[in-house]
Amino acid sequence: MKEVKLNQIWDGDKLNNLSQFIISESQKQSEERKLKNELLSIQFQMEEAAENMWLDPIQNLTSKMSFIQGAKWQAERMYSEEEILEILCKSHNVENTSIVANMLKKWFEQFKKK
Repeated sequence: MKEVKLNQIWDGDKLNNLSQFIISESQKQSEERKLKNELLSIQFQMEEAAENMWLDPIQNLTSKMSFIQGAKWQAERMYSEEEILEILCKSHNVENTSIVANMLKKWFEQFKKK
């Protein structure tokens, strides 16, 4: 059996026709669809780069463990809502039950990330 080479199937004319077809179809897409395609392309490239970044399995495992440890450390460094409210009250020299404390709590609720 004779081996068929890629250039025997996809000659210059076929490649050119396919290229023109892709261009014409992509021009019909909405701006939103074009943006989604671009983002998907970027996501694919990032995933591929992440997979290929550490080809050594031990280095890959070490990097993942370091990432997890870093995330845990960062989470431990974060303040709870109660701690933030306590800091706000202390910084304004008010008791946690006063009217000012209630205003600070409302302010905090308005601007905290949800």
